[in-house]
Amino acid sequence: MGDPMYFGFLSKLSDRFTRSHIFNMMRQLFLIVLALAVLAQIAHGEGNCAKERNAIGQNVAPGQFVPRCDSNGDYKKAQCNDGAYCYCVDTKTGKQMGKSKRFGIKCD
Repeated sequence: MGDPMYFGFLSKLSDRFTRSHIFNMMRQLFLIVLALAVLAQIAHGEGNCAKERNAIGQNVAPGQFVPRCDSNGDYKKAQCNDGAYCYCVDTKTGKQMGKSKRFGIKCD
């Protein structure tokens, strides 16, 4: 039929790893991965632009400036007020650098 030693090994293995044991191991692995994902998000932090946007929330008044952010939460190089006046900013602080220009600007 088969090698008795092989079936003996499977028997011992199945005794060690029951379904509930495997389920518990998978649950622990999931919790570890979830914790690592949360820690990575905390360590990455949120850029100043994203913080400013989140503080504004959904309650944007007409004419209120809402910063444009990149995927890291930092400011995009060009910021515009109502699309009419644009200016270059420091991507980390959002501080305006130079003068604003009407209808678009190129920031290097």
